[in-house]
Amino acid sequence: MLTALAMAVRLEGGPGELPLQFPLHTRRDSQWENAVGWLTTSAPLTVPVTDLDFASTLTDTHAAFRASLSLGSLNMKQIHDGVGDRYRRTRTDLFMVSYIDYRRIEGSDRHRELNARHISNITVCDDAQFWVSRTTEGLSLRSRFPDTATGRVTINRFVARFSAVLNAVAQ
Repeated sequence: MLTALAMAVRLEGGPGELPLQFPLHTRRDSQWENAVGWLTTSAPLTVPVTDLDFASTLTDTHAAFRASLSLGSLNMKQIHDGVGDRYRRTRTDLFMVSYIDYRRIEGSDRHRELNARHISNITVCDDAQFWVSRTTEGLSLRSRFPDTATGRVTINRFVARFSAVLNAVAQ
């Protein structure tokens, strides 16, 4: 998903490297096995798009993802202490991409019957955020982005390009 997303951004005139945040689960200890809620942290990742070849970009994405996994164990104080005065927040939100495979959840074969939905807070934002979810019926994309004319046009073009990249890979 990250490779296809980065390639879609690049094809729409975006950068050759796509920096983003991605959530990670924190349920590594059995005591949290039956806990209710999102036990998550996040880690930074830069997806390099060296060329528009999916296979080579996928290899680079995988390496970058593996390197970023250890950063999910750092807390914000550790990050701030490490970056210090070089960190200057200019936005409220972060460009974020999430992926969840609901097929692994008990009862996933009954999602349609249960009218199951992926939801998150509806709010004002100043950056794009994407939630990709996979069910037995396929992929879904939920997004949050600035509600402006430019935001709507940009996201609609991006979603069309993202779909085209995913369809090309599936073929």
